[in-house]
Amino acid sequence: MENWTIIANPNAGRGLAFRHANKAMSLLERCGSRGTLAKTRDVGDVARVLGECLGRGEKRFAVCGGDGTIHQVVNAIANTDAVLGIIPCGGGNDLARALGIPVHLESAVGILARGEPTRIDLGRIGERFFGTIASVGFDAAVAEHVSEGKGKFSGSFRYVVSALRTLKSFEATDVEIKGDKETYTGKILLGAIGNAPYYGGGMRMVPAATVNDGHLALCVIKEISKLTVLRSLLRVYQGSHIEMPFVYTAHSKALEIDTPEPEWIYADGEPICKTPVRVEVSEGALRVMVRSFD
Repeated sequence: MENWTIIANPNAGRGLAFRHANKAMSLLERCGSRGTLAKTRDVGDVARVLGECLGRGEKRFAVCGGDGTIHQVVNAIANTDAVLGIIPCGGGNDLARALGIPVHLESAVGILARGEPTRIDLGRIGERFFGTIASVGFDAAVAEHVSEGKGKFSGSFRYVVSALRTLKSFEATDVEIKGDKETYTGKILLGAIGNAPYYGGGMRMVPAATVNDGHLALCVIKEISKLTVLRSLLRVYQGSHIEMPFVYTAHSKALEIDTPEPEWIYADGEPICKTPVRVEVSEGALRVMVRSFD
């Protein structure tokens, strides 16, 4: 019988994560597995809880929450034999989306019980790992707006509202981004480095990114007018913005980002550090439970 430690914050999402976690334990038992609930007080408490669980020899961790909590768990178990499971109930659920894990509770728990653990790549900045996208420029400013809770909305709509509010005062950023073979230099709206395609609750910002190809995908949107940003927003959800003339893309195992003044880098929606920075792929760094196709 497989035992899953279910990570949940009783206060997150007005109690939604905790309710899902309790239902997940019952569903796991019906599938012949077992779940043990590990409560966290906030995102910053996840590392402490994971440390205690790992110290007891626990190996399978199901996150009942969103990308912020997943980010903390990923950083606790990267490059180990522990396995991440995801029960999506956050605002973005972008890593779950990239891995084909549905938001439907019974289906997500079914993957925990009957799926297959597989290794995926992670992005790495210093000692910090990320599963989805690292960004500089406009997207980092929007992520800061979202993380500070400036607004009453949730999910992808919360990201769009934050983007519109941030756009009013945002100024393009001078940047130099060095890859394995090419260097991009110039003013940009944003630079997004993807280990996975999605962020912001379903925006397909880096459609070429895949979690198991040993590379990071870069998408740069050059300096454009605010009106062009608004006209292009829908295309970002579709991933078709990369066809537009003001978009630069590349693949690389590592990228170095520098700016005239230090600029924040956000990854998985979390603040990581300021430029200059080196971002690299960490191949096969995370074991994650995904759907079995047998």
